[in-house]
Amino acid sequence: MGGYPEMAIFRRFRNAGALDLLYRQIELQHVIQEWATTAEIDQQIQGPRRAQDPLRNEFDRLFDELRRSIHSEEPGVGNQWRRWSEISEKLGAYCKSFAPIRQLKVLRVF
Repeated sequence: MGGYPEMAIFRRFRNAGALDLLYRQIELQHVIQEWATTAEIDQQIQGPRRAQDPLRNEFDRLFDELRRSIHSEEPGVGNQWRRWSEISEKLGAYCKSFAPIRQLKVLRVF
């Protein structure tokens, strides 16, 4: 940058960066709440619907069954897995948003 290649100036965008992180947190919290609601509904299933998928109310303890639920033809059975996949995706994006902050902290400040 300029005549001194060993020097650089970076703008931090503190307000915009903080807002971005807050929005990501809110979005992630919203999806987590949707997953919790879906899990609660699955745990309360009784009667004939439970007979069709007896493990549905145990998805929170049986990961393989939860993962396989996405292939079920029964309406609503794969909802927990879909929500969990969305949480994982949003959490990954949220965590990656911290990488540039860590990189800037490593730079030498005069």
